[in-house]
Amino acid sequence: MTNRSTRTASDYAIDGMTPNNVVKPASVEELQQTLKDLSNEGLTAIPWGGGTRIALGNTPKTFDTALDLTGLDNVIAHNPGDLTVTVEAGLTMAKLGTLLAEHGQFLAIDPPLPDRATVGGTLAIGTAGPLKWQYGNPRDLVIGMSVVQSDGT
Repeated sequence: MTNRSTRTASDYAIDGMTPNNVVKPASVEELQQTLKDLSNEGLTAIPWGGGTRIALGNTPKTFDTALDLTGLDNVIAHNPGDLTVTVEAGLTMAKLGTLLAEHGQFLAIDPPLPDRATVGGTLAIGTAGPLKWQYGNPRDLVIGMSVVQSDGT
């Protein structure tokens, strides 16, 4: 596994569990290969974005590898005329907001801590903020999504 994070494993602790390994892929292909390798070795991975809501959900049984997805923070495509944008999961909500504002647009999702909250994490937990009451949930704003599964496909 390549591209280790500059943070230490203790920075990724969840419910008192510290991962044995931290990987910060810089591309979708690296993420795919990492997940494929972990799957082949029977190891678990937990995705990590901004870490703003990492305590939500079930307590993990094992925590072999933290997958720091903040290296996947690219804007793939933005078509202001069609009101569409394609981004990677590690892009922060604040950076996405800045990009859209340059074109007089905004995303009707306002999670807490937007400088840390990532697009992937925000969609994973469904945090919308107060704008939810006017514009709906985050899933209502997603037209399509590509994901990397736990086996790397």
